[in-house]
Amino acid sequence: MTDVGEKQTKSVQTIETDVKLIQNWQGETIYFNGFVNLLGAGDFTIGLKRGDRVVAVLNASYTTAKTLAVKLMELIKTLENQTGNTIMTVDQVKEGLAEKSRKQDEPKH
Repeated sequence: MTDVGEKQTKSVQTIETDVKLIQNWQGETIYFNGFVNLLGAGDFTIGLKRGDRVVAVLNASYTTAKTLAVKLMELIKTLENQTGNTIMTVDQVKEGLAEKSRKQDEPKH
């Protein structure tokens, strides 16, 4: 049976290894501020966008895509908890801007 402390040590070692892999990355870094998703018969295709232009395409199995989504949400929750701020989605930003625009367009009494 594995000791809990031993599991935590392995987890910390894995995180440290992953951090080193990212820090030592020599390839291209891609910035994106939008995306499109396509559902295939056996996987997802994700187009990463900068503005209106696709700058990279990712293909991922369903399992990997779902795990990525869960891990990203864990990171976002950590950020929100540590800062006390809720990060808005693009859809929430668009809706907020549309609502503000609607209020500005209303006739004033």
